[in-house]
Amino acid sequence: MGLALLVGLGAGAFNGSVIARTDVNPLVITLAMLFFYAGVATGLPTLLDMMGFAVAGAGGFEAYQYEGITGLPKSFTWIGTGALGWVPVPLILTLVIAAAATFAMHRTRFGRFLKLIGVSAEVARFTGVPVTRTLVTVYALNGLACAVAGLVLTAYFTSARSDLGAEALLNIITAVVLGGSSIYGGQGSVLGTFLAGLVLGYLRQGLLALGVSSDVVPVIVGGLLIGSVALRIGTGALAARRANRAAYEAERAAVGGNG
Repeated sequence: MGLALLVGLGAGAFNGSVIARTDVNPLVITLAMLFFYAGVATGLPTLLDMMGFAVAGAGGFEAYQYEGITGLPKSFTWIGTGALGWVPVPLILTLVIAAAATFAMHRTRFGRFLKLIGVSAEVARFTGVPVTRTLVTVYALNGLACAVAGLVLTAYFTSARSDLGAEALLNIITAVVLGGSSIYGGQGSVLGTFLAGLVLGYLRQGLLALGVSSDVVPVIVGGLLIGSVALRIGTGALAARRANRAAYEAERAAVGGNG
């Protein structure tokens, strides 16, 4: 578990270093690194077999690609299936991480730096914000949180697979956008993302309970994502139009008063 957390922390820090030193859109870089890390996780067992590392079972490490690593101890699977009283452990971990992120975003200088960088990294740099250090830190923390999620997911399914959680990407992006975060940066809400994640999770389970095919659910989630982005763009354009109209009326009134 400690090694998994370190790998997540290091992968996130590497992402942040690349993003801080290039002009490429962060979304493009993180998606590219996602495929890179997934490829490493998928190809590593085959590489270990080719290098002659021994493993129990005739299939070698490559067999884990399809079978997964099972037989995990209950002391580990408890973090995915256990509960404290009537509260599930995964929910407790989620609430702790969400509370820590909320505090960091709204009560610390680090959070203010993040919002300013999201609005304009160049302006933030000229105002003395340590842009590179802040970006590396936030992406490292993101990688750490992803590692925690991976451990919880592995414990919940009691099996470790290299492709576990791959289908969650669309749901995560949808929850973030629905929660009020802007894909252009500078705006976001931890609480909004948390609530949107709950709503989206209950929506998926509700659709499946109603008999909707699991192949159709991603289509509905994708449509929800498109609709939320379109609504955000539309409301932004409407707000800009109203602001321009108000400025025009104010200038017109000022000119009329001077006349």
